[in-house]
Amino acid sequence: MIHTLRKIILTVYKPLFYLIGFWFYKEIHMSDYISPMAYVRKRNKLKLGGECVLQRSCSLLGDITLGRAVFIGPGSCLYGKIEMGDYVMVAPNVMIAAGNHGYQDRSVPMLHQQDTSRGIRIGRDVWIGAGAVILDGVTVGEGAIIGALALVNRDVPPYMIVGGNPAKVIKERPSKTPGAS
Repeated sequence: MIHTLRKIILTVYKPLFYLIGFWFYKEIHMSDYISPMAYVRKRNKLKLGGECVLQRSCSLLGDITLGRAVFIGPGSCLYGKIEMGDYVMVAPNVMIAAGNHGYQDRSVPMLHQQDTSRGIRIGRDVWIGAGAVILDGVTVGEGAIIGALALVNRDVPPYMIVGGNPAKVIKERPSKTPGAS
């Protein structure tokens, strides 16, 4: 009974969502899934590459471009100018913050100062562990892995595994499949 009800809801919801979303999002595909409980501000600046999944309670705020088959886990927050390549996995409760508050003038409250943003670039086939934080101006190279709870404030080279606070290189990903000769 529940399985049948779920199937009916998905059959009706997905095409309806696509038809409505087509008018509001910059670019969206029929294969993309945005949870009804996800929060997207500036929908006209969100570009999805197809087969993307935005889970419940995630927030996307800003000029965000996601490649093909990107997964954003529940509770994650992305804001500012962010570009992600194809096949990126973002675990739950990740913060990708492409912006900073201005603080140069002591006579003006920081809340009223001009924000700064250099943007964040995340390469293809990247895995970002639960609770990780990526700060403004960072480039994450192709195939990198960011460990859970890591604070990334510097660029991550391609195919490196990083972790810690601040994030440091732990090791390089293997270049061949385990068990292959």
